[in-house]
Amino acid sequence: MAKKSLTRRALLAGGVVGAGIGSVALLASNARPVKLPPPPPSGWSNWSGGQSCNPAAIAVPADEAALAELLKTGKAPFRPVGSGHSFTPLVPTDGTIVALDKLHGIVAQDDAAKTADIRAGTRLGEMSEALDAIGQSTEILPDINKQTLAGAIATSTHGTGIAFGSLSSYVDHIRLVTASGETIECGPDQETEIFNAARVNLGALGVVTQIRLRNRARLVVERNTWFEPIDQLIDRAQNLARQHRHFEFYALPFTGMGLGISNDESTAPLVAVPPTRDTGGLEDLRDLRDWLAWAPPLRRVTAKAIIAQFGPEKLTAPAYQLLSTERPIRFNEMEYHIPRDSLATCLRQVIQTLETKFPAAFFPIEARFIKEDDIWLSPFSGRPSCSIAVHVPNDEAYQPYFAAVEPIYHAVGGRPHWGKLHTLTAKELAPLYPHWEDFKRVRLALDPQGKFMTPYLQRLLG
Repeated sequence: MAKKSLTRRALLAGGVVGAGIGSVALLASNARPVKLPPPPPSGWSNWSGGQSCNPAAIAVPADEAALAELLKTGKAPFRPVGSGHSFTPLVPTDGTIVALDKLHGIVAQDDAAKTADIRAGTRLGEMSEALDAIGQSTEILPDINKQTLAGAIATSTHGTGIAFGSLSSYVDHIRLVTASGETIECGPDQETEIFNAARVNLGALGVVTQIRLRNRARLVVERNTWFEPIDQLIDRAQNLARQHRHFEFYALPFTGMGLGISNDESTAPLVAVPPTRDTGGLEDLRDLRDWLAWAPPLRRVTAKAIIAQFGPEKLTAPAYQLLSTERPIRFNEMEYHIPRDSLATCLRQVIQTLETKFPAAFFPIEARFIKEDDIWLSPFSGRPSCSIAVHVPNDEAYQPYFAAVEPIYHAVGGRPHWGKLHTLTAKELAPLYPHWEDFKRVRLALDPQGKFMTPYLQRLLG
């Protein structure tokens, strides 16, 4: 890996020298990103640093009894927090942040039914290892596993695969502590309206403390990754999604290339999972931006020379080790979920917008596939979907890029990921969700005094 890294740096330097461009011209380039100052000190901030607040208290209840007492006597608005991986202002409050760090681990399992009761504060990575130890796997995992289970459920966090819904679609039972301190248990045959609302809840109904997941036997997958021209990969994407258990792909800006990733169930011998190309590859794309943003044709040629060094990669390992990856650069993200047949047109418009107007962009554009469900506030409710996600490093200004891309999603009826940045309010969101008013009715019944409502949630829900 070190040898290839050296080769990539040499290619970058050679490309610049060959063009006869010196450091003065590079420094003068208007393609440099707009750097942001660090966020001000605060009592709480999210993973990217884009959201922060100084709450009256950050409470870490030890159990449900302590949580119930807190909700009866503490300072509202209450906002449950997991790992802070939402980019939207779902958590910030001047009241009380409720952290679920002490409510973690598997509390019960059913080996025959392949279900597990899991405390809400369990991180997805921790949960996956614990499930593997008892011979179970979740059907899907998101591409980042640092979130808590409750946070992932609250925002309809998903993986990829046309036969698989979001994590919320595999929830069979939920324990919820309401604003009054009451504990409610709900499921498909118990408090069904609350269950329909709680499976994607935005932390607006109360605090979820325990979740039963419907799983499967331990899953081993073969992961294949490869590069190919992005136009060709977009044309093949729907067929590839049908051929593989899990398929996703990335468009690599200013390269003309894409990265395909498939994962399929396997019985082949396991191999140790090495650091993947994801980490070094992202750093290389940033280096290309820093050196060559002023000359897109040279940037494209140099990128193809680097990519040509790499052939396909195959790994076989437990699914939880391959479906989620590490992210070496912190970022802010916008992700919309669109009708599946809109993918090619929509993605090409996003790429064209990026490469025409934003030479400082370098983050890959991510495309994934998600099965429809029937959950009230799920972005996948009632329609097979694709997601398209764009990213900007957390120390650079994302607003101009996201503002240019968002109307492309709106034009095809896109629904935003609840945990990713967007500009929609209740006025625009309500028509996208047939059960919008049902959710509001259940929310009001569970929290008539608005103990979980902040100005952002009021703007979001109406």
